[in-house]
Amino acid sequence: MRPQEVPAKVYNRLATIGTITLILVYLVILAGSVVRASGAGMGCPDWPKCFGRLIPPTDVSQLPPNYKEIYAEDHDAVEEFNATKTWTEYINRLFGAALGLSILVQLLFALPLYKTDKWFLGFSFLNLIGIGFQAWLGAVVVSSALSPVKITIHMVMALVVLALCALLLFRIQNRDLKPHTGYPAIIRTTLLVALILSLVQVLVGTQVREEVDVLLDQVARSEIVAKLGFSFGIHRLLALFTFIINGWLMHQIFMENASPIGMRRWMLVVMGCILVSVSSGLVLAGNDLLAMAQPLHLLLACIMFGGQFTLFLYAIKLTPRKAVSHEGHAA
Repeated sequence: MRPQEVPAKVYNRLATIGTITLILVYLVILAGSVVRASGAGMGCPDWPKCFGRLIPPTDVSQLPPNYKEIYAEDHDAVEEFNATKTWTEYINRLFGAALGLSILVQLLFALPLYKTDKWFLGFSFLNLIGIGFQAWLGAVVVSSALSPVKITIHMVMALVVLALCALLLFRIQNRDLKPHTGYPAIIRTTLLVALILSLVQVLVGTQVREEVDVLLDQVARSEIVAKLGFSFGIHRLLALFTFIINGWLMHQIFMENASPIGMRRWMLVVMGCILVSVSSGLVLAGNDLLAMAQPLHLLLACIMFGGQFTLFLYAIKLTPRKAVSHEGHAA
């Protein structure tokens, strides 16, 4: 079977489920950030159930009198039941379950491409393994009573799943994109640097968040910014570098006539996220780390990362993989 013989409805289904999956990834990241900002990480002290139920309780009267002792076997201490925190964590898990189901459906929809695009099928399977591993990490985070190191690993894995979802969607939406043999290699190189910088920025931001969690138990919220250490300074410096590099990159992409319209649109999304993310960071620093701004700050950083990864995929396809000789043949 040749690629053109694959029914168009197969690609349409994959494009639709790919878009839904990518949106769900961002919703899971946002929900996870809300959980952390609201202190609801231990709203459900067990996993995958919540207080031993598929649907969590809404009132402490629905729990046994000794529920703290029951769940203290796995943790050093169990907080007082709080319905808001419990349901915040539970909704986060529902988003995660929806994402896992969406990735499974994506793999099933990809089966008709077995003979024409084994790479897509392989990446779809890898993504399913990745989300399964991420779910296991979620259980480890809960059992460790929110260990900072495990939370950071959990965040890294979320970015891996995000990258795989972006890759699969790009491969379907741009399957007919023709390689451009003269596209500037400097754009691809700069995109790689910007992508790595964003990854480091997100990880450093996670470290800053861990410092904040520790300081919240020691000082008033209004004193936290003044007491943040070296990582906070690095985080702000990286934000400046991120703005400069991506600003220069946007100039190069828009000046290059061969840049696809999709690439230019994603560049605008990335720059928009950077500007709003920097603004939300200033709001955080100037308003005693306002909890409501924290999820938005992380979500924008992840959208920026996903956009840069998509731009990098464009650059890889547009930049020649082999040198071209004077005769016009691949060397």
